[in-house]
Amino acid sequence: MAEKRTTVGEEDEKMKTKTKMKREEESLRSEAEKLTKLKQKKKKKKKKKRLTLKT
Repeated sequence: MAEKRTTVGEEDEKMKTKTKMKREEESLRSEAEKLTKLKQKKKKKKKKKRLTLKT
């Protein structure tokens, strides 16, 4: 079996793309978390308003 040899430049490119993908994934996760937190806050505010209207 012949192994495919990669140059240092190719390895470097692979690492760069991997880290880039990780960063993008991390930013997407944090954005999703922020959105869910905002939705939860809105829900809580709505519930509070409803409670004040009932009294």
